[in-house]
Amino acid sequence: MDTFCVLPWYGLEIPLATPCCLLPDNADINQIKTDLLQGIKSPACSKCWQIESIGEKSRRQLENEFLDYKLNQDLIRLKEDCIEAKHKTLLYQITTSNLCNQACVSCNSNASSKWAEIEEKMGLVPASKKEIDLENSDINYSSAKRISLLGGEPLFDPKTFKILKKLIEHNNTDCFISLVTNGSIMLKQSQLDLLSKFTDLNICISIDGVGPVFEYMRWPAKWNVICDNIKKFQQITNNISVSYTISSLNILYYQETVDWFQTQGLRYNHNIVEFPNWLGLRQMPLEIKKLIANNTFAKPWLTQTGSEITLKEYFNKIHQQDQVKKINIKQYLPELAIIFDTLIGEL
Repeated sequence: MDTFCVLPWYGLEIPLATPCCLLPDNADINQIKTDLLQGIKSPACSKCWQIESIGEKSRRQLENEFLDYKLNQDLIRLKEDCIEAKHKTLLYQITTSNLCNQACVSCNSNASSKWAEIEEKMGLVPASKKEIDLENSDINYSSAKRISLLGGEPLFDPKTFKILKKLIEHNNTDCFISLVTNGSIMLKQSQLDLLSKFTDLNICISIDGVGPVFEYMRWPAKWNVICDNIKKFQQITNNISVSYTISSLNILYYQETVDWFQTQGLRYNHNIVEFPNWLGLRQMPLEIKKLIANNTFAKPWLTQTGSEITLKEYFNKIHQQDQVKKINIKQYLPELAIIFDTLIGEL
């Protein structure tokens, strides 16, 4: 059971048509299945192995635990069903569109219509509007055990509520619903009532820092709005969790962030940035790697590789965003701004 993962057999992500978005684009699903059944750590699943290597729970482990619980079947039985081809798609992850009201630092117009506005101001050609054809999507509303809804911002997209209504029409309010939201949308009472009909509802809020760090990473979100919305969400479900996206910008604030999650009683999972690669942990400037040398979580990414971005180029990319957004990193991430001031002197 050290390598088995349910996703290659039970998972489907729409519109990507892949069982797991953590896999590389050229992943050989059949080879992955063979490896995982034989106890081999498939290289395609490296993101999970990295997280597990530092003692944190990976998506693989979380998905295994979930399906074990939802089907009331242990992993040995699930593995046998996979070998005997007694499986079907039960776990859906659906990205309805790229409609979004935020332009997060590590995002782009492929996943955010708000970012399209920013890219236009930067002289770039943004991605076009994207949305799934819901009527022709391969979703079994009757048998689905979980539907995870992503965006864009799913609570900003009417399709999210159409999917929920479809599940109700198919008498499947026991389906586990996971909404991955930026938490900034003020829902109508009718929308809250619709969500409350589901007996197994998780609202997973994207939070990448506390206070000003959060507001910088997920511009133009406001920290007080997120905190208020968490309280509203807690009135319709006790299953509130956090998706914590970690880049070279907010890794400095790792401990204070997870400390806040823990004091609030919020479960959290890690999402390690690899794209854009200039914000990736392996590519972070050497100056930052030295600054966080004692950060236990960051240890797997601190080895010097030669792929590090220079501090000057790093600053220029950040400054380009800040100018268009009309903000200054010094007001949000002062510790990082000090590095720029000291070594570049351009803030």
